[in-house]
Amino acid sequence: VKASADLSHGSIWVGTELAVYEEIAPLLIELDDLSRFELWRGPGEPRTSEVLRLLRRLHQIEGGVYAVTHVVSPLPLAELMAHFAYYGEYGLPDGREYYLHFYDSRILERAFQVWTAPERERFLAPLSLLRYARRDGAMAQ
Repeated sequence: VKASADLSHGSIWVGTELAVYEEIAPLLIELDDLSRFELWRGPGEPRTSEVLRLLRRLHQIEGGVYAVTHVVSPLPLAELMAHFAYYGEYGLPDGREYYLHFYDSRILERAFQVWTAPERERFLAPLSLLRYARRDGAMAQ
C-alpha cells in the first residue's frame, strides 16, 4: 500500500502509542473514483483500479479475506482515522488499560457483544456500512 503514491490511506493508530509501529499498522484505504466506478459496474468486469487489485490479492492469500473490513462513511479519511484511533486504547472501569485490536474481526465481534448499546452506537455513528468476514464464513453487516 505504502509503495503506491496514488492510494490515499492512513493508520488507525495515528495519535496513539502504537503509531511507532507504522510497518504493521492497520490502514484505512480510501476508494478513489475509479474504484467506485469499477465496483458499480459489477464483479464480472475487468479491474484496473489499484485498490481493487490490492484487495483481490489480499483475498487470494490464505486467511486474507479476514484481513479486510469494509467501511463506508461520509467522513473524510483523517476524521475517520481519528475516530478509530480513539478505540485503539481501551480502559476498563477498574483502571486497567489495553490496546483493543478491533480491526481483527474476532475481537470486533466480541467487542460488539460486551459493549453497551450506547458504546456500540458511538463506534458505529460515523459509518454507513461496516462489513467483515466471520470465521464461520458468514459476512457480518
